[in-house]
Amino acid sequence: MSFRLLATASLLAALILPSTALADGWSAGVPVSPTGASAPSLAADDAGLTAAWLRGGRVEAARRGAFGTFPSPQVLSGGSASAPAIAANAAGRAAVVWIREGIVEVAVRPSAGQPFGEAEAVSSSGVGEQPRVGVDAAGLVTVAWIRGNVVEAARRDAGGDWDGQQFAEASPGHVALAVAPNGAATMLWSARPNVDWVVRTAARAPGGAAFGAASTIEAAEDVAGNAVEADVAVDAAGNAIAVWPNHLLAQFRAPTVRAARRTANGAFEAPSSISGSEVNDRAEPPHARVAMTAAGDALTVWNRHFDEVAGLEASRRVSGGSFEQAVEVAPSGVMPDDAPAVALDPQARGVAVWASTGGIRAARMTAGFGAAAPLSAADGAKPRVTFDADGNAVAVWQRGGRIESAAYDVVAPRLGAVTIGGETFSAEASDGETPVEIAWDFGDGTSAEGAQVTHRYAQAGDYAVGVTVTDGGGNAVSETRTVRAETASGGDDVIADDFTRCGRCGGPPPPPPPALTPTLSDLRLKPAKLRSGRGGRVTFRLDTAARVVFTIERAKGRRFKKLAGSFTAQGRAGANSVRFKGRLAGRRLRAGRYRLVARVDGATTPVRRAFRVVGR
Repeated sequence: MSFRLLATASLLAALILPSTALADGWSAGVPVSPTGASAPSLAADDAGLTAAWLRGGRVEAARRGAFGTFPSPQVLSGGSASAPAIAANAAGRAAVVWIREGIVEVAVRPSAGQPFGEAEAVSSSGVGEQPRVGVDAAGLVTVAWIRGNVVEAARRDAGGDWDGQQFAEASPGHVALAVAPNGAATMLWSARPNVDWVVRTAARAPGGAAFGAASTIEAAEDVAGNAVEADVAVDAAGNAIAVWPNHLLAQFRAPTVRAARRTANGAFEAPSSISGSEVNDRAEPPHARVAMTAAGDALTVWNRHFDEVAGLEASRRVSGGSFEQAVEVAPSGVMPDDAPAVALDPQARGVAVWASTGGIRAARMTAGFGAAAPLSAADGAKPRVTFDADGNAVAVWQRGGRIESAAYDVVAPRLGAVTIGGETFSAEASDGETPVEIAWDFGDGTSAEGAQVTHRYAQAGDYAVGVTVTDGGGNAVSETRTVRAETASGGDDVIADDFTRCGRCGGPPPPPPPALTPTLSDLRLKPAKLRSGRGGRVTFRLDTAARVVFTIERAKGRRFKKLAGSFTAQGRAGANSVRFKGRLAGRRLRAGRYRLVARVDGATTPVRRAFRVVGR
């Protein structure tokens, strides 16, 4: 006997389940760069993340897309580049700095939806080393580096000009830089003005245009008598915390990790030891690293290697308090010659990522550190980690000639339209970090998995049908609906009426769930320089099929003016390619600077790509 399936009166529940993790909570590490890449750097803004790396001697950068993918990178530098570093502010303005042929160069991205501009030389010729970069909320870029016996810094003003400073030092090394949203900045470096090495600093007050005079925090050296490597972080107000190892203060083979704090407008307080003794008896430094929240909470991690026992330790500080007693993060396997990475989200939940003999490992901290999770196979190095605006932890590292990435997904997936019709049950769902799994419970003791499944009930009656969407981090969202199976006249096959057309609900049907806005990424115009009157090809990616409208803006001085006319394309999910004829509203584009603007139907934020038109 067959039964007619009717949707009944009630939508029982739409439940957002607690964010629970699977065994380790991290997505699998995946390659995100072409082959031949190394030296990754990572920065987050309120709309996403951007990574930079080296490949073939050139600096490349790419913005992270759905499911942890990085579309084709933009090449920022010429050959022979090294030591890239990236920073971004919340609005998506970003800067990448590197060394090329001894000169410090910078490329700046105006906003999240635009490409990086052309590289600019910041330093004079010489042998530049260790470039560092920061971007404040106003979009002003600060760069610091070492050149010979000078520590140099430069700030890009609103007009695009660079204002530089110099601090003459004896044998400077290991420069560090942190820039707050309000423009406050702190630099640290090592120097050797006489017999002892010292940790030196210079600071810029909130709203200030230049760094003040340099000063010494304390004398410090590593176990081999060399300069120590310091790190620094700032909160939203510009208050800073600096950390470094110091072997001068301890007895033989018993170094310690030191920390000091300064207010945005003051000097560093007297430093204190935040680790136990016996941190490191090897020539490799402990590589202490520090992160801060906007509210001033801090977390420091460092390598420990003593008497052939390797590990990772950490200490945290609640805003306004002192660093807590050091705790063990990883009991063994850490390579002390590679620096760990650390980050904090706005709720002061932390994550530490490090390289070990078995590969890249990560541990999350809430009330305390959890068990370490494997992110990659062996031979991973140079990990970097940050939190995106949704609170997901994202890590990158280099391994086997590629940059790889993994994410700890804490945000529940989105459950869209759920449709019941005929014997077919279907649901739409998505997640920004990881692919999703859709599971059905038909309420009769049977179940199925998939975005679209079929099911036939053996007996008439009311059944609670549940659909659950789970992402790679174990976060889930569920919805339950009641359906009614009735005897079908003439023994026809089972028929299920669409829930939204239910005629027996005893009231109006529930409103449909909000539609998911398609996301457009990796917008390109090839070639980037068009001949006047000739066309090119527009390529882009969509996470779901959508109609895309393209317009053109022409540069007028520093501004752009929209031209009359547009062209459209019906894009499919995945890669798309559209022919652009080089004309708009029947008129060919004259020589000059332009922007291609792509807007997905239903989206409020366009994506732009700069290009040029040259003469015939």
